[in-house]
Amino acid sequence: MKDIDFIGIGTPKCGTSWLAECLKEHPQIKMPKREFKYFNDHYQFDLSGFKEHYELIPNDFITGEYSSSYILSKESMQRINNHFPKVKVILVIRNPIDRAISQYKYYIHNIKRENEYSFKKALTTKSYYHYTLKGLYAQHLKNVYEIFPKENVYIILYDEIKNNPNKVIKELYSFLGVNSSFLPEKLNKVVNPTKSDTKLAPHLLLSLKKWRKEKYVSSAFLLLCLRVVTKAYKIVLPIMEKTGLTKNKNIVIIEPEALDEIYNKYFKKDILELENLTGYNLNHWKRVD
Repeated sequence: MKDIDFIGIGTPKCGTSWLAECLKEHPQIKMPKREFKYFNDHYQFDLSGFKEHYELIPNDFITGEYSSSYILSKESMQRINNHFPKVKVILVIRNPIDRAISQYKYYIHNIKRENEYSFKKALTTKSYYHYTLKGLYAQHLKNVYEIFPKENVYIILYDEIKNNPNKVIKELYSFLGVNSSFLPEKLNKVVNPTKSDTKLAPHLLLSLKKWRKEKYVSSAFLLLCLRVVTKAYKIVLPIMEKTGLTKNKNIVIIEPEALDEIYNKYFKKDILELENLTGYNLNHWKRVD
């Protein structure tokens, strides 16, 4: 296979699914249909499991991959650079407070990973990493610039995607060297949105999984019963959601004091460093004391 031309490295819940879909639609671009996090989870030195996606692609196409978690792993980015030192790197960043809220709600409603309906309480659990450290863009960007040539790194603000998606895509296509006049069908559509609020899903589903891991659940029969109930609940849950049996728009609590806490503890200094690194004016991300 020839070297891939670009790779998207982040950031989760910053519009990366939309961006990847717009890239896939371009007739001059070829990339895998899904985010498979090869350099995180499936890496092999000979690129087995990766190169197979590109071997049959003619050389006149632009090729790439997008996995939004690469930016969180310096090791993964180093692997990418070792194999593809000239690759163009794409990164999307978003107001870290907004990104944290979006991640939190996504974990509750979409993938059933979070069962704390109070954001303040969620920050006291091991989940805090997903709502805080993932948004330390300056910290991550320093690693990016340490590994990749700065001129090969293309940064997009989520604000620009919301305000002028046409301009964002046109300029990105130009950066990649493909026809910038092409308009993808997904241009003005929402991709991978957070689902509506649900009440029963995360608490019961995650509780079932948790009980199965508890030491006091030692009976093989009880474990089997929990496993069966969990599978049955997963089957019934979509029906409950469609019929409105689990909807309750007042269940998720985003406490202002929790947002102030993570801003002052994690993001305030990082935003200032990010401005110095990128030259962007990010005053609209800053919270008034």
